[in-house]
Parts: sequence; structure tokens; C-alpha cells
Amino acid sequence: MSLDRKTVMEIGCGDGYFLSALSGYGAKGIGFEPSSTFEVAKSQPGIQVRHERFEFDSSPNDDFDSDLVVMRHVLEHIPPARGILRGLGCHRFNGSLPSYLFIEVPNAMHLLKNNLYFDFYNDHVHYFSTPSLTRMAEGAGWRPAASISGAGEFLRWVFANGGAPSNEVAGRETPTIAEDQARSLAELRQAATGFRQSFTQWNTDLSLILQGLKGDGRRMAVWGAGARGLALMAGLGLPSGFFEYVIDSDPN
Repeated sequence: MSLDRKTVMEIGCGDGYFLSALSGYGAKGIGFEPSSTFEVAKSQPGIQVRHERFEFDSSPNDDFDSDLVVMRHVLEHIPPARGILRGLGCHRFNGSLPSYLFIEVPNAMHLLKNNLYFDFYNDHVHYFSTPSLTRMAEGAGWRPAASISGAGEFLRWVFANGGAPSNEVAGRETPTIAEDQARSLAELRQAATGFRQSFTQWNTDLSLILQGLKGDGRRMAVWGAGARGLALMAGLGLPSGFFEYVIDSDPN
């Protein structure tokens, strides 16, 4: 698929670097970013950025059509994920419907296999494996067209809308989703069981160490209150006020 003279809309474009890079291939880039990083995104060359939340359930957007919709690290935050994907594919826009959808989300299989306890965040309401993401997208009317570096920390998938030929995604091979699902589900169950056992042991060991220090009259602080620091404290399940201080350079 060539991006030359195509319209790419990114929902939650963050700092705008990814959308700006796509505009370098000749695309018209339009981004939605409600957070303060809009100030960075609006200075990126070659793109338009709106300082607002993209409303998934409102009336169709009549300002423009979109050939490609991009959602990077957005879908895992939204509860009605399948309904949102269905709307993007069939009724969210006036005029022509988007031909493709690009989704990037955390890879649950990678997190489980590598015992990444603190990459499970409270504001993530979904975690996807390849089978669950592709099955949900198919149920919403999007056909898996290409997986891009999907075995690592993130899943990156291109989905086609309305029967667009998958060979338009140059250099990528469409996997046999149905054949892979049974094998992947068994693999996921095994990884989840190992993760639970490992986390339980780690949690027990560290909690005993911390409680021993507390019993000796020690005072403890947590350095860093970012996503991983908060996930660590929540995962330990220690009583409120157990740590004397939580320190972070970010005033937010």
C-alpha cells in the first residue's frame, strides 16, 4: 500500500513523531491528541493535530475521509474495544470508508513469558495476544493483512477493511490465523501458569524481606512513581502507608 496522497488519521498521536514520519511518504497526516503532549505534536512538520479526544461514539466525522487509521497504544485503554473497531470500519466516517487499520498494543505473551510483573498497568483494561487481537478485529469486520515484528514487546498488525487484497501490503505474508489459534492458546495458557507461579514466589519473598525490615524499625521509600513503580507497589499488596515516601521528579 502506497501512502502517497493518502489520508492517515492517528487516534492518540502523542508527540506526533510517528504521524510525521508517515507524512514523509506523501501522506496527509491528521492526529488527535487530548493530552499535554499536543504541544510537542503540533510542532511536527507535515501534519495537522487537533487538541481534542477522538469521539468514537458520536456522529460521523464530516471533515475528512481516512484511508488509514492508526491506533498505537490506545486500544488497550478502551473498554468497548470491539464496538470501537466496528464503528471505525463501517459508520464513523462520511464518504469513503478507511481501507486499512494499523494497531500497536502490548504483547501479553511477551509479558508472561518474560515475567514482566510490572508491565501490567491499572489503566490497561485489555491485554492482547495475537489470537485474541486478530479474532476481535475479525469479529468487528477487519481482516488480518500483515503482522509487523509481532513476536517482541508489542503486537503490530495491519488490518484490511472490506475485502482489500492482502498482497497490497508489500513484503508481508498473511498468516493462517485459524491454524495458529489452537497452538497459540495452549502456549498462552502455559505461559500464564508459569507467570502466576513465578510472581507468587517473587511476591512472597520480597514481601517477607520488606516486612522484616519494617519490623526492625526501618523506614523505606520508593524511588520512582511511574507506571512500573506503582504496579510494583500494587502487586505487593502491602498495607496503605507501608512506605514512608514515594519520590518522583515528575510533578504529575
